[in-house]
Amino acid sequence: MAEIAAAQESVRWAISGRSEARLRALAAELTAAGADAVPLYASPADERSLTEIFSRATLVINCAGPYRLCSSAVVAACVAAGCHYVDVTGESDWVRAICRRHQEAARAKRLILVHQAGFDSTVADVGAYRAWQALAQLGAARPPERCICSGYVILRGT
Repeated sequence: MAEIAAAQESVRWAISGRSEARLRALAAELTAAGADAVPLYASPADERSLTEIFSRATLVINCAGPYRLCSSAVVAACVAAGCHYVDVTGESDWVRAICRRHQEAARAKRLILVHQAGFDSTVADVGAYRAWQALAQLGAARPPERCICSGYVILRGT
């Protein structure tokens, strides 16, 4: 991600983490490699400080788990701050709970919350899509209004 951000002149980016010392070390390493990143420290449990940080962002990409222990406040802060969210969790039960908790507020703010965008979930998503295709070939009259596969929503007609 650092290389991609460094290659895009129009992208301003920052890194955040729960260990201030490790965060500063990573920022120094990235800066030395030419990928300047602003370190922003916040406790993953401190929704208020996370909201303050995220209010200056368009998108948060969360790559730190375990999500059920460390990321509920992160998602809540993104929604409160009006910031889009992506993670790579494989924790389906956590995703279900988070979607129930934040779906309406995110929809009202026109935010996109993407869970399970990592490898853990790809196999299940492809399997669900192929099953839907097989049902359609067997004569399913019309696709469901929506199909939730590992956190993604596939709307009819897409």
